[in-house]
Amino acid sequence: MVRGDVEDFDRWKQVFDKNAEARTAHDCRRVRRFRSTANPNHLLILFDWDTEENAKTFSSSPQLERTQAKAGILPGRETAFFEEF
Repeated sequence: MVRGDVEDFDRWKQVFDKNAEARTAHDCRRVRRFRSTANPNHLLILFDWDTEENAKTFSSSPQLERTQAKAGILPGRETAFFEEF
């Protein structure tokens, strides 16, 4: 789960969509994206990974850091790992 703000939703979405192949390469099976009705630049993203290890590897990769900068993700992003029960 990732929650945070972006500078510009349209710019973020374009970069996020182009990064789908990288997520798939790390075995991301599904993504659900939400944005606040009060602030369209405030996002909540739910990822379904095959393993927590793959999720953590992807989320700490230098490639993702560069992609986030390009997408205009603002400081203060929250990342958490959950399991379904």
